[in-house]
Amino acid sequence: MTLANKLTLSRIICIPVFVLFMSLNGFYARLISMLLFILADLTDLYDGYLARRLGQVTSVGQFLDPLADKLMVSAALLSFIRFSELAIPIWMIIVIISREFIINDLRSLAKLNSIVINVTKAGKLKTAVQMGAISIIMGLLMLENYGSTNVAGFDMIMKGIVFWLMLIVMIITVATGIDYMARGAKMMTKKRIPQ
Repeated sequence: MTLANKLTLSRIICIPVFVLFMSLNGFYARLISMLLFILADLTDLYDGYLARRLGQVTSVGQFLDPLADKLMVSAALLSFIRFSELAIPIWMIIVIISREFIINDLRSLAKLNSIVINVTKAGKLKTAVQMGAISIIMGLLMLENYGSTNVAGFDMIMKGIVFWLMLIVMIITVATGIDYMARGAKMMTKKRIPQ
C-alpha cells in the first residue's frame, strides 16, 4: 500500500474518533473535534500531492480519496444535527449528503464501464468550500462553549452565519453535482455509440 493511500485510510479511521468527540460536551471536546477535522483536511491535500509527486496514483486511491472526503463531510454535517443552536435546516444536510453519494455512485458506475470522470477544479473548489464552512461552524461551536453566549446577540449572529454558509455550500455542491452528472452521462453515451 502506498504512503498516499495510508494517509487516505488514516482519514477514514479518524472519522469515528471525530464523531465521538462531536458527541461530547465541553470546550475541549469541541477543540479536539475541530483539530481532527482540520488534520483530516490537511491529509486530504497532502495525499493527492504525494501520489502525484511519487508517481503512486492508484485506482484504489482514486476511489478511496473522494470517498474519505464524502464520509468526513457527512459525519460532520450529521453531527451538527444535535446542536439546536445552529438551527441548520435538515433538508440542506440531506441535499448535500445525497449529492455526494449520488456522484460517488456515478463515478463508480462509470469506472465499471472503463470511464474515468476526473475531479474538476469546480469539484475541488466545492470540497474546499465544504471543509472551510464546516471548520468555521465548528469554530463557532467552540466559541459558544467557551462562553461567547454572554455576548449580546451571539446566538442570532451564529445562526445567521451558519445559515448563509450552509446555503452557499449547498448551492455549490448541487451545481457541481449537476455538472458531474451531465459530463458522466455524455461520456457514457459516447462510449455506447458504435464507432
